[in-house]
Amino acid sequence: MPDSNPNLTLAVVQTLNKITSQSELPGPPVLKFDGTAASYPKFMANFHDRVGSKQLADSFKLWQLVMCTTGEAQQYVALKVQVMDIAKH
Repeated sequence: MPDSNPNLTLAVVQTLNKITSQSELPGPPVLKFDGTAASYPKFMANFHDRVGSKQLADSFKLWQLVMCTTGEAQQYVALKVQVMDIAKH
């Protein structure tokens, strides 16, 4: 059996831990919200898990919300984002 080098083993383990902690496998996509009341609770839970709970800029989260909605819901959210953007300036 070859001699083991504890320093080398520790270095390899630390490197693997660093790589693992820095990389995130892509998770499931954020669900699309069509504006129906029945799909709202599931959508909001999914959106919070995938986007809302992350340390991201609020503007990025809002545009993600626009991209995760469809139909009238998307039109409404996009209009609200535009109004908020105009109010900032």
